[in-house]
Amino acid sequence: MFSRGIGILVSMLLPFLAMVLPFGHLEKMNALVCGGLALVLSFGALSWDWCRLGAAAVGVWLAASALFFAPTFVEGATTVTSGIALFFFLAGPFSARPRVIRAHVPASDPANHDARTKLSHAA
Repeated sequence: MFSRGIGILVSMLLPFLAMVLPFGHLEKMNALVCGGLALVLSFGALSWDWCRLGAAAVGVWLAASALFFAPTFVEGATTVTSGIALFFFLAGPFSARPRVIRAHVPASDPANHDARTKLSHAA
């Protein structure tokens, strides 16, 4: 669940970096749309697993968009690393919901308890 919160932080950075760094028109629109969509989906991922998978799919698209477009080094580095981070934090090994596992503890037998206390006092 903690990694979903980090995924929210990564998705908030992407639209900001698209406006600050020198991106071309196509990469800027791709980063703004995908960043906004990933932000909304990652907020939804805190309570619904389908949003988590949708945000991870947006991360896959961001990472793969460097193959389809011809980005500069800055554009490619920003979109690929944020896409991989989104995918890892929202679909990776630490993104599962926390689970509570309750184990049944058997009740102690009073007859055995008396025998154990006699043995411990004898020693």
